[in-house]
Amino acid sequence: MKNSKDAETPKEPELEIEAETPGEPDTQAAESAKENAGNKKELSEAEMIKLLLQSQKAEIERLQKELDAAKADAQTCKSQTDTLNQRLANTLSEYENYRRRTASEKEALSADASAKAVKALLPALDSLARAIDFAEADPASFQQGVEMTLKQMEAGFSALGVVEIEAEAGQAFDPDRHNAVAHVDDDSLGESVVAEVFQKGYAIGDKVIRHSVVKVAN
Repeated sequence: MKNSKDAETPKEPELEIEAETPGEPDTQAAESAKENAGNKKELSEAEMIKLLLQSQKAEIERLQKELDAAKADAQTCKSQTDTLNQRLANTLSEYENYRRRTASEKEALSADASAKAVKALLPALDSLARAIDFAEADPASFQQGVEMTLKQMEAGFSALGVVEIEAEAGQAFDPDRHNAVAHVDDDSLGESVVAEVFQKGYAIGDKVIRHSVVKVAN
C-alpha cells in the first residue's frame, strides 16, 4: 500500500481573472459619451430652431405693426380725401348757385335797363304819333311836333346817361370817337381835322355807342 503522503493533494480550482488589456477603452463609457455628445448636438439644433422661430415671430410682429400703421395711414388719407371731396363738391355747388344767381341778376339788370330806356323814349314816341296825326291838317303843328319829339328824345338820352360825341368842322379828328369815311384836301383846315359831320355819335361815359361819322381833311 502506498503511503498516504504519497497520495495526491487535491488542487484548488484556479480563478480565471481576465486582465484588462492595456490601452483598450471602456466600451460602455464610450457609448455613454457618444450618446451625450449626440444629445448635446440635438439640443443645439433645437435651440437654433427655437431662436429661428423667435426671430421669425419677431419679424412677423414687426411687419404686423407696419401693416397696422399703413392701414391707419390709409384710413387717415381716405378720411382726408373724403373731406376734400366733400369740400370740392360744396365749392362746385356754391359756384353753380353763384353762376345761376349771377345770370339771373344779369338778366334782371338787362331787363331793367331796357325798361328804363323804353320808358325814357316813350314821351318822344307819343309826340311823334301826335305830330303825324296833324301832318296833313296842320303842317306847322307837324313841324312843331317833330321838334318836340327830338327834344324829348334828347331828354330821354340824357336821363339814360347818353351824351352826344363832340364832332364839328375844325375839330381835331379822334379815331377813338370818330369814324372817317371820307377825306378832302382843304388848305383852310389843318391835317387830320374834321371837315364835315355826316352823322352824330353817342356815348355813355367812356363807352362809345356809335362813332360820329365824319369827313377828314388831309
